[in-house]
Parts: sequence; C-alpha cells; structure tokens
Amino acid sequence: MTSNAETPDPIRSVWTYKVNGRVMGVYTEDYSRGMYESLTRDNPHTRVQLVRFDHYAADFATTGKNWTSVLTIVEDSHPEPAPEPAAEPAPEPAPEPALESTTEAAPGPWKGNVMLTPNHVHTFTRPQAYGTPYYFGKVEWFDVVDRETDELLPWTVSRVDGAECVINHPSEGVTPGLPSLRRAAETISARREN
Repeated sequence: MTSNAETPDPIRSVWTYKVNGRVMGVYTEDYSRGMYESLTRDNPHTRVQLVRFDHYAADFATTGKNWTSVLTIVEDSHPEPAPEPAAEPAPEPAPEPALESTTEAAPGPWKGNVMLTPNHVHTFTRPQAYGTPYYFGKVEWFDVVDRETDELLPWTVSRVDGAECVINHPSEGVTPGLPSLRRAAETISARREN
C-alpha cells in the first residue's frame, strides 16, 4: 500500500503501445518501450503512444467486477496541443435573405421496392488498403433490403467519399459511376422489376 491511503497500489500493471490509436497487444514494459522508441524514430509522421494499464481491486458486490482498469499514456510522439483559452463569442451574423424559388423541382418521395440501410464505414488512412494503392478516404457500405418484407437482398452499395456510388452483386458484378444513393437504389429497383 502506498503512503496515501486514498490511492492504493495497482494489483497488476500491463504495458502496450498504440499506433495511430490501435492497441498492438499486451507486453512487458521493456518491450513496449523499445517498440515505442523504434517506431517513433523510424516513422516520424505516425502517432505512437506508450501505454500502461493499471488494474485495481474492485468490490464485486458493488461494481460487478473483481477489478477495474486505469489507462495512462506514459509517452506520446504527437501529443495533443493544449486547448486555447476561450475567446469572446463572435457576433451573430445578419440573417440571410430568403432564397427565391426556382422552377427546378426536388425529387419526389421514393416509390421503389428497395431500401438502403447503413452497414459500416471505413476510413482508409494508409496506402495499399484493399488493393487500391495510395487511396486515403472514407468508404460507406449499405445493405439493400426489400421495402415490403425487410428481406436482405444480394446487392450491396458502397459510396466513396460521399460522392460516387458503386453497386456490387455476386453474379452481376460491379456497376460503378452512380452519382447518388438514390440513383443506386433506383437502378437496383429497376433490375428487380425486370
């Protein structure tokens, strides 16, 4: 027990290192420190952190756990800058005049037989991701669902950087170059009707 009765010694400490926020495993302090120093030296643009997890005993009846963990970042190759002091709030901008109506109508309500539901998003931050060298950006994947039955259909739609959409189907292959999710859904809906 330490001299301060309020802060007990941890029952166990484990070490790791993180690369761009990703925990790389649990190691000894010496190994983790060596990897931190090596990666920091060899990859100056990559954020590397040396991390210690301290495990403290906990009251199982109160917390439902036998121990609790505290994460401490011991060293950081790219520390976050200190927050700047709060400035006075900017004056509110003058209201903008209302836009005049145009003759171009917005698309009407969707009447197709499919819906697109979000599946997952992946942000590529390194080259050679999924065979596309030097691609950095965000790809969103959507499942295609029957609007009436909620049945999952064999198509998927991906949207690259919020712009181009691509339809994927196991037997039809890939249909790239669609300008919007709505156009992708319309295309799939038309294929199902034929």
